[in-house]
Amino acid sequence: MILGCRGRSAGCGSRSPAIVVAAGADEEGRFVMNAFQAFVGKRIYACGAIVLALVLLMHPSGAWAGDQPRAMIGDQPFPSIQQAFDAAQDGDTVTILPGIWREGATVRAHNLTIEGTGAHLQDTAVGGKAALVIQGDNTLVRGLEVSGVSVPSRNGAAIRQEGRNLTLQNVHFHSSEQGVLAGNNPGSTIIVEDSRFERLGRDGQAHGIYVNRIDALVIRGSHFLRSQDQGHEIKSRATRTTIEYSVVAALDGNDSRLIDLPDGGVNVIRNNVLQQGPNSVNGQLIGVGLELRGGSTWPDNNTLIERNIIINDRRHGTNELVRWRDVTDPEIIRNIIIGLPPAQVAPGNTVLSLGDSGRISLANTLALLITEAPGAYNYFIDVGDDGELATLSRSVNPVPLPGALPLFVSALAALAFVLRRRRGTA
Repeated sequence: MILGCRGRSAGCGSRSPAIVVAAGADEEGRFVMNAFQAFVGKRIYACGAIVLALVLLMHPSGAWAGDQPRAMIGDQPFPSIQQAFDAAQDGDTVTILPGIWREGATVRAHNLTIEGTGAHLQDTAVGGKAALVIQGDNTLVRGLEVSGVSVPSRNGAAIRQEGRNLTLQNVHFHSSEQGVLAGNNPGSTIIVEDSRFERLGRDGQAHGIYVNRIDALVIRGSHFLRSQDQGHEIKSRATRTTIEYSVVAALDGNDSRLIDLPDGGVNVIRNNVLQQGPNSVNGQLIGVGLELRGGSTWPDNNTLIERNIIINDRRHGTNELVRWRDVTDPEIIRNIIIGLPPAQVAPGNTVLSLGDSGRISLANTLALLITEAPGAYNYFIDVGDDGELATLSRSVNPVPLPGALPLFVSALAALAFVLRRRRGTA
């Protein structure tokens, strides 16, 4: 089949008949072919060159690289993401359009909503800091994917938060030096919901999320996975840190601690699945107050760790659930703890050792199933008062995936069976 130009085109001439000449064409077909050559002649080569040039100008996402808008405010398109944020007024909604964009931006307006569903900021950083440097207050970011952020200072982030109050919903930050980095900012709260952070960290100084001295960090229904290069999955110096209904898992990453709370504060870690991996560099799953010297940064200090499934898959060196210093002893209660010596675990928790029937395969099942399909983990365990699995709980915005949830429930059912057996009730 031979394909030529059709209709009017500056590169193909004003008249171009459709050409379809099959093998074994009859006399009429040959006539059409001759007509095509007469009308077009060598212009077919020029037309082909134009088509090739247009293909090369296509953006990797499939959008035209020329005048295709990258962002919108209402009905107003903008050719660059930064131009949209420069034009944004307080209270606007800026939509970053679907596509892979190698462009970041500084955000200065307040009370902004940033809609990013289908948009992926890749291999970009603004001011040697982050893909998005947010200087305005009260920002909501939804649906955005960011990857490949690297800067000379080795702490390139998906978001550098310089303003007050940030909420992230359904974002996916991965394969960068850092997910979110927030400086000291009294009065600020950062909330992360139904989001996924993975393969983040650099030189033990950059982490999945790292917030300095702010009022509160709240993480719900989210997944922090596979931190790399001795980064923590979560590091918070906030006055109050709450982590609930989430999965924090090292898996195959060479992370440090799952959760590091170096300044103490009021901390709640509950109804999560926490897994320290075989390649984790640090034997402590959680650290509290470990960078203090002679007193806490905050006047109130207490840490509650309750109703979690905690899995230690690290088999070398010394391993412990929590290490703390210069703060009140953490309250650790009603957890199911797998792979740590019973002598290390406070009373009021259920401990399963590697010798329990099915323990190794069950730990792997839990660690992997609940981290491989985003959305399925918005259904989480509820560890009962006596350390048994009571019911399944749901996060704020559950988005179950067919197929993944039944496997997750099966894994929990298997764990419940092991617990009943240990009590002689099965």
